[in-house]
Amino acid sequence: MRSWWLLVVAACGGDGAKAIDAAPTGDASPDAACTASHVIFLNRGGGTYTVGPDDATTNTSSAIGQTRTLAPPTTVDADWTAVMTCVTSKLSTFPITVTDQDPGTAQHVEVVIIDNGSQIGVPGLTAGAPSTPCAGGFGTAAKNTIAFAVWQGTNANRCWDLSMAIGYTLGLDNVLPCDDLMSVQSNCSIPGKAFTSVDQPCGDTAARDCRCGGTTQNAAQRIAANLGTCP
Repeated sequence: MRSWWLLVVAACGGDGAKAIDAAPTGDASPDAACTASHVIFLNRGGGTYTVGPDDATTNTSSAIGQTRTLAPPTTVDADWTAVMTCVTSKLSTFPITVTDQDPGTAQHVEVVIIDNGSQIGVPGLTAGAPSTPCAGGFGTAAKNTIAFAVWQGTNANRCWDLSMAIGYTLGLDNVLPCDDLMSVQSNCSIPGKAFTSVDQPCGDTAARDCRCGGTTQNAAQRIAANLGTCP
């Protein structure tokens, strides 16, 4: 069974010196006509992360219980390129730049790729992040935070795990229908999963209220409300 993790911090109402993260291999941006104001850094270079208020520019995270020094995960360049392309395509209609080059001191969302959840004290983890604050019954989008995703399975599964971790930082909750990237269900086409533009019931393995209120979530509309869209 897949394991996910969303740490609800006090705001929900929602490591020391900066490590040298991923070796640059390129980035992927939305259409030139769309101004990308939101940057997501997929880090496969490891680093040292300390406990503190979420800040990707200083490698501090509220989602870990102690300082963690993370080795680079075991990746193959061809697989990395394929997953980067896949994640970018899932977010292509929003003003988001996906990169594997560290933005340094510029605000960004960092998704740290790890080999297993035990490295951050969460055995069985596949994707996780601190929760974003709730506003108006919905989660907001974090501009400067750290998420974690496990590099496992096929490239389609890796794309799903990274996209789900990103989804948490964009203010999303888990939903039940398999075709949504925020569903933990795998009984559908994994490559076909998307941030759906449909009102989907919130839940993990059974229906429940959404984290910020209500019973349904429209992932595409929620991201668009938080960040805008591209032509």
